Amino acid sequence: MGEPAPTAVPASRSRLPLAIAGVALFALALAGLALRAGLFIGRARLAIASPFGIDYGEGIVWQQALLMHPGTMYGPIDRLPYIVFHYPPLYHLGVLALGWLTGADLLATGRAISVGATILIALMVGGLAWRNAGGGAVARMVAALVGATGLFVCWPIYQWAVLMRVDMLAAFFSLLGVWLGILALRRPGLLFAAMACFVAAIFTKQTELVAPVAVLAVHLWRRPGPTFWAIGFGAVLALAALGAVMVASDGGFVRHIIGYNINRMVLSNALFLLGTQSGQLAWLAVAAVGVWCAWPGRVRGDDVAAERAIIVLLLGLNLPMLATLGKSGGNVNYFIDFYIAAAPFAGIAAAAAMARLLAPGDPARLGPIAALAIPLLILAELKLGYLPPNIFARPEVVARNQAILARFVAAPGPILADDMVLLLRAGKQVELEPSIFAELGAKGRWDSARLAALIQARHFSLIQTDRALDQGIMLARYTPQVRAAIAANYPVATRYERRFIYSPAPDRPGG
Repeated sequence: MGEPAPTAVPASRSRLPLAIAGVALFALALAGLALRAGLFIGRARLAIASPFGIDYGEGIVWQQALLMHPGTMYGPIDRLPYIVFHYPPLYHLGVLALGWLTGADLLATGRAISVGATILIALMVGGLAWRNAGGGAVARMVAALVGATGLFVCWPIYQWAVLMRVDMLAAFFSLLGVWLGILALRRPGLLFAAMACFVAAIFTKQTELVAPVAVLAVHLWRRPGPTFWAIGFGAVLALAALGAVMVASDGGFVRHIIGYNINRMVLSNALFLLGTQSGQLAWLAVAAVGVWCAWPGRVRGDDVAAERAIIVLLLGLNLPMLATLGKSGGNVNYFIDFYIAAAPFAGIAAAAAMARLLAPGDPARLGPIAALAIPLLILAELKLGYLPPNIFARPEVVARNQAILARFVAAPGPILADDMVLLLRAGKQVELEPSIFAELGAKGRWDSARLAALIQARHFSLIQTDRALDQGIMLARYTPQVRAAIAANYPVATRYERRFIYSPAPDRPGG
């Protein structure tokens, strides 16, 4: 007699070790993502409590908020103070309103608004991942958790979301508009509310145009008639808001937002900023898998497909917006909208992987090895991805800021300073924001000789720069003419860590 035939092992049992390993890896990945979210909350608490600046642009936003009243906002730049308003007024007005209601410090208030907006964005991202993920309740829960907490893996968001800057509030209004636009697929009347959110986003940051295009493109494809009514409503609302701010600014709003808010295009800047994101490649690979898993089908007759079309369009249209990285004033905040749009797809990919691991016998878009790769990529991102340190809270940095603040308080007259937060803390006014006027001077929209003349006349008691005048960004922030004027008229340089204060010679007026 022959040997008995071997007993076949069921496919589901043969893949059980793989499923156990995958679930264990997901548990580690979720724990790591939760830790990253917790670190963000800790960073936010430190930032809100800190009285000093974290980012160069915070001080000018604070000063703009203080000038946000008729007759001063978006005013002329042919006399002191030389202040350009880079953005529409909604964030600034929100900071003033909340500060008035709470009595809180305006810098802390502005940062709290950014942090609150970011947390709400994370919740909406988690909701989008839940709605568009496949699998059962466990897989969808994983999708929501990965989508929401994964937002803090993206270090431009982790870094920027604690600042007194307009970006996170603008992104919140945009994403809320997307949410309402998605709900409007079943309840068309909500498209009017979505349009109100899009108008709010644009009047917070004028570049927030991708979200309304993504939502309206899908709605126009499905129901053009009602969509045109909503577009008309949004246009009327936007024109009314524009009219109000134009009247309040004596017509200066458009001049500042379009005429003065200019930057040179520098390819090296774009390449540098793209290079800083190399550590996000593992996360973007997870999001790319999610796009493949959630690719929409027939949009016109299927609400689920239409919803997926909106979020796919939102991500796709944010890609060409990254071309603005070439602006000389560009920074990592230009990635924020792109990463927010990508975050739900990371959750969708995680759900697809978890569904395959929990039910290996079911047909799925991901094979078992690909499913195992998803938590491994998340873990790789958590290990290799950059985590900005809380430098602003270090004792030596706090001591440096306190020393500079004491110099500012003791100075008898106006000060030209890169650290405009310290300037305002000292009870002084920002008379000029160096970076934007360097750009205006380079474009011929403002005469840099004005600043050189003020320096030659020793109008300022002190001049403070973030670095030595012959280093790095200072070469772009201060023209050769201005640097020469500082060297000739403010020859006494005092170093505070990496920062410098230049003052006149003791025997000269203004010293």
